[in-house]
Amino acid sequence: LIVVVGGDGTFLKTAQYIRDATPVLCVTADTKNTEGFYSDTTAASFEKKIEHIMKNKIKLKKLWRLIAKKYGQYLEPCLNEYYIGQQKPYDVAKYVLHVQGKAEFQKSSGGLVCTGAGSTAWCRGAGGKILPKESKEFQFVVREPYVGKLIKTKIKKGMLKGKDKISIIAKADDMIIVADARGKEHLLKKEEKVEIMQYEKPIFLFY
Repeated sequence: LIVVVGGDGTFLKTAQYIRDATPVLCVTADTKNTEGFYSDTTAASFEKKIEHIMKNKIKLKKLWRLIAKKYGQYLEPCLNEYYIGQQKPYDVAKYVLHVQGKAEFQKSSGGLVCTGAGSTAWCRGAGGKILPKESKEFQFVVREPYVGKLIKTKIKKGMLKGKDKISIIAKADDMIIVADARGKEHLLKKEEKVEIMQYEKPIFLFY
């Protein structure tokens, strides 16, 4: 059992290092200032929760993740979302989006590729669809797409599942991809490609 004490951010960061089926229990350390989306366990309820786990009274939730690949190298998986855009949020990201057999050159403030578990987080604020926490579906959302005389963005959001992939080819320097707003900022140079797909290793969470 992996016990994570902190908040949702602590859990998201920890989850990036979990590569097996070891179950996780999150304990919210600061209930007044932490959302506790992934945890209803506190210091007061911790002992009782452990007893229930040992007696098999709590079912594990299976939370599906995404994995990104750049130049054949896999990055850390995400449980909420990947952000792909410029390092500076006020700069315009330029890229070619490939998804579901379609390709489109876009300019925007970046894109999000989100899991079911992450659909109520940043994804929701960006206009994504709310999905069940354990859903195997995932989605992409283009943030603040540029629309002008020369560029008319048509592919703004969509649902994916199974073996679907989404890929982005950078058309500007200083673009990044980062997992869960907690991982390393991986630099994408001009013409570099990143692919995102469902990760075969979910997180098993006591909740």
